[in-house]
Amino acid sequence: DLSEQQQLKKREHYYHEYLQTLHSVSLGMMRRLSLSNLLSALVKRACTLTGLENGYLYLFDPETRDLELKAGSGRYADMIGFRSPADQGMPGTVFNSKEPQYADRDHQWMFDDPCSAETGPSAMLCVPLVAGSRILGVIGLTELGDGQTLTLELIPVLEEFSSIAAIAIDNAKLYADLKEELRL
Repeated sequence: DLSEQQQLKKREHYYHEYLQTLHSVSLGMMRRLSLSNLLSALVKRACTLTGLENGYLYLFDPETRDLELKAGSGRYADMIGFRSPADQGMPGTVFNSKEPQYADRDHQWMFDDPCSAETGPSAMLCVPLVAGSRILGVIGLTELGDGQTLTLELIPVLEEFSSIAAIAIDNAKLYADLKEELRL
């Protein structure tokens, strides 16, 4: 069947692109040692990988026990520094459960997105950033119903990406701590 072959070719092309992107991301991310530059690059790469433009990355602040938005793109680009209690909203749910969450308007999720005053997202996906046994934060994507598509199939893509991202974040934090120790 010709249409079946076309779908198989399309899927094969997608997986090839996906693997190439993960490979380049893993190499590139391990070389970035500035935490703020790394976090911005991670959000941009996650958006590029998934074809979405609205992404965010929260890190846990152990002093305040909040999640702080450290990097964002699209609608989240101007929200750096926004804080959310680590037990609220989709990022808080993901942080505490260490499990990815997906929701759209059909899944009865209360969208408490910081940008959702008038034009809330039509779908959200959020996954934990786990390094070893520690959870560092969460990374997420939103769809605004503007022609971009956020589906359940993106969960494994973002989970794989978040594994690489967590290692890169841990690496950058260790480098910053070492630099600080050497200054003392």
